[in-house]
Amino acid sequence: MVSEFFDSLTGIYQLMRFHHVSYEGIASIISRIFPRGRDVIYNAFTDSIEKAEMPPVESIWIVHYDEQHPKRGRTQKYRLSLVDGITGRVIAEELHDRKDKKTIENFLKNT
Repeated sequence: MVSEFFDSLTGIYQLMRFHHVSYEGIASIISRIFPRGRDVIYNAFTDSIEKAEMPPVESIWIVHYDEQHPKRGRTQKYRLSLVDGITGRVIAEELHDRKDKKTIENFLKNT
């Protein structure tokens, strides 16, 4: 029963972090149920994330294409990125010297 209780608390931590509640805020709220420090909450949360099984990316329905223009040294570079629109995970990302049609087509074909 104790294990199930702490698993339930961890689920609450995850839900609060999903809604951008700080660890100190979570500790303040959880102290009404069962006093826990923010470091204990942080460790429990990170442990639960490490143990979580991520499903493999099989079919992606929404893909976002993004271009950024970082400067490396004094030369202009172009970062081309494909991002899964649902999960926000980066599918592919490359840095190129130019951003012409052929470069973009090759990037999309190779990903």
